[in-house]
Amino acid sequence: MTNQTTNLRIGLLENCSHSLKRGYEMWSQWRNNDDAWLLKESVIWVHHGIELALKQLLVESNEFLVFQDVNKAVDRLGLLRKKKGMEDAGVLDLFEHDDKIMSVGFRNLVNRAAITLSISELVENAKLRKKIDSLAKYRNSMVHFSLELNIEEVSSLLSEILSPLLSMLETEIKDESFKKNDIPNIREIAKPLQKYIEQIRFENVNKAIRATHNALSPEESNRVGIIWQAQGSGLSLTLASYIDKLRQTTPKFNNHIFILVDRMELALQLHLFLNQEYDLNSHLLKNNSDLLSAIESESPEILVSSIQKFNFQEHITEKECLVICYNFHSVYKKIEAFFPNSLYLLFTGIPLNPIEKYFNVFGKLIGEYTFQQAVHDDIAKPIRLEKCSFISEGVTKYKPEEFENPVNVSLLKASNEYLISLAQHLTKHFDLRQKEAIGKGVIIVSNILETVTLYDQIIKIKPEWYGDLGSTGSIKSISSNESLAKRNFLLNRFRSEEDSLSLLITTASFLVGYDNPLIHSIYVTCPISHQLQYNIASLLSRNHKGKLNGLIVDYTELDWELEQIVKL
Repeated sequence: MTNQTTNLRIGLLENCSHSLKRGYEMWSQWRNNDDAWLLKESVIWVHHGIELALKQLLVESNEFLVFQDVNKAVDRLGLLRKKKGMEDAGVLDLFEHDDKIMSVGFRNLVNRAAITLSISELVENAKLRKKIDSLAKYRNSMVHFSLELNIEEVSSLLSEILSPLLSMLETEIKDESFKKNDIPNIREIAKPLQKYIEQIRFENVNKAIRATHNALSPEESNRVGIIWQAQGSGLSLTLASYIDKLRQTTPKFNNHIFILVDRMELALQLHLFLNQEYDLNSHLLKNNSDLLSAIESESPEILVSSIQKFNFQEHITEKECLVICYNFHSVYKKIEAFFPNSLYLLFTGIPLNPIEKYFNVFGKLIGEYTFQQAVHDDIAKPIRLEKCSFISEGVTKYKPEEFENPVNVSLLKASNEYLISLAQHLTKHFDLRQKEAIGKGVIIVSNILETVTLYDQIIKIKPEWYGDLGSTGSIKSISSNESLAKRNFLLNRFRSEEDSLSLLITTASFLVGYDNPLIHSIYVTCPISHQLQYNIASLLSRNHKGKLNGLIVDYTELDWELEQIVKL
């Protein structure tokens, strides 16, 4: 017969340790059983563990700080001590013997710990603070409302919180037993989660760091190498982690880091990511003046720009910079003329065909994570390709490049007949697709005139999709004819799961740098570049709950040589 006690007394740190362990145990069980309820429990337990840890920090400084109203707690403790047998009551006894006081709410708890204890990791906009705030939003929605979990995002969040949280607790907590026993135990339990999200990134970052150190040796080549990591598997996170670690571990490298892409829209997107997610304080170079000013700076800077911005001069600097090229679709040999004494490194998720032509500029392949591996790990979704021939009898399929200026009456008639036939096929196809997987779709057309014409034809077939206001309707066309405010408004609607806007007609340029995991289908009605093909593949492979695959519907008979595409 098992002996049981009638009372269980658990201290703050014991409670904290149990909640954190339980949270990461629940994550591991979810990973094995694919039970979404376990992921919900994981978020709630980890959030609870963080709350208890922060309360412990406040208690170690001043026990009254754990109460919402400190003055009221002082008064209530005085009253409690006047009761018989409670003369020696402590501050925390108020929770057991007084129902008129409340502990501090979570948001105020974090702010109080940051300010009163001067913990830099918890101040507004600090990396760890941002992650904790995001987790709190998920937890609150789970407890009080309904929500749909982005599994990759939640898993990443739980993973990225763990190490900085435990490092902060190792520094701030005074209890030696907790630091010696509990923290290593929590780390051990969380290993499956860390492995799932961070293993590839960790390995690729370390390989890039070692290769950079080797390249810095006078007797070595200035070609650091190539990190090839499938799009949708966190390539930008790998890049940011590499830069962050390089600056910490390589003090002798005291010069600029240039990050180059081949589209300015992508440069802006990457610049914002590095600053908002990693606080790397990168600078976006928009023109010649920005470049010259940055080069003259004595302090090392992280500089982000498009390669096209350097076409105005053959030589930029003799300094030994680090030049990182990101997702280049071509090899730009002029880079070596721009930076003759620099190191060269390529981070890419684009298949390099043939890869040998990149070796001369960047060196050998030093890290790899294929799209097939990402699909196997459920980080990315496979993509199906459906080639479609739908033209009705008597309809001529015109060539969009011949129709840039619609002055030919017969050509205009042919194009209208084509778009009418296209609209009929699209509406039927998207209706069926929405029955397979709820999400969003994009129709790519060749020019602004077609966005309007095709929209009108689809509305004639599906008047219930129409909305007379920007905030209503299931289908919209978007182009540079609209104001920037209106375009942003429509794109924000399109990113929302709750919004009725589910089909967008646009030209190819709007998809460059655009990220929306809700998109499950893209209809290509005109010729597009290989670069955009890779952008589409990256967009469709983004993971989202209920998304089994991405679908490309090709009306143009293009050659798709993408490893992301599943052969049917």
